[in-house]
Amino acid sequence: MVRLAKLHLSCVVGIFSVALAACGDSGGNGTDSGSDSGGAEIDEDAVIDEVLGLEQGGFVTVNRSPLESVHAAERVDIWAPPSATDLYFQIDPPNYSQPVTFPVGTTLIKRHFSDAGATAGDGFTVMHKGPAGYAPETGDWWWARLAEDGSIIVSGDGTGDTELCINCHNPASAADYVMGIDAADHNAP
Repeated sequence: MVRLAKLHLSCVVGIFSVALAACGDSGGNGTDSGSDSGGAEIDEDAVIDEVLGLEQGGFVTVNRSPLESVHAAERVDIWAPPSATDLYFQIDPPNYSQPVTFPVGTTLIKRHFSDAGATAGDGFTVMHKGPAGYAPETGDWWWARLAEDGSIIVSGDGTGDTELCINCHNPASAADYVMGIDAADHNAP
C-alpha cells in the first residue's frame, strides 16, 4: 500500500511538471512527435472523436463509482470499450503479475471531474493502442491529455512532453502499461 501511495505521489508531482511544461510558450499546438515511429501513425482526430462521443455508446465505465485521481483532477471515471473490459479486469495493481496485451485500436479514457461530486467535467487523459511499430518502447500506446472540448493539451508516444505518462505507467509494463484499479472498485457486470 505504501509503495502504491509513493507511486501515485510521484505521478501527481510529475503531472504538475507536465502541466507547467504544456503551458509554456513552445510555439506549437501541444502535440509531441516523439520518437521515430517507423511510419506507423495514430489518427488523433479519430481518437478524439471517440473520446468526445464516449457517453453515446461504444464505451462503458470500468469503475463502480468515481475514483480519486492522480491526474490533477478531483475525481475520475475510467471508460473502456466493452471488448476490453475483461482484459482490464485481469490487471491486479500494484503487483501487475498477470500479463495482459490490449488489441490495436483499444482506447482507454479517464474522464476528469473538478469536483468531489463528479459533476463538473474537466477534460480527459487517453491511452490509445497504436499499430505495431508506432512506439515499441512504450507498448505502442499514444498518450494524451485533452481539454473538455477535445483540444490537445499534450499528446505523444511516451517521449518528450508525454514522458511523464510512461514514467508513471512503467511499473505496469507486464499489463501493457495499463494501471488498472482494485477489484473492489470494478463495475463488473
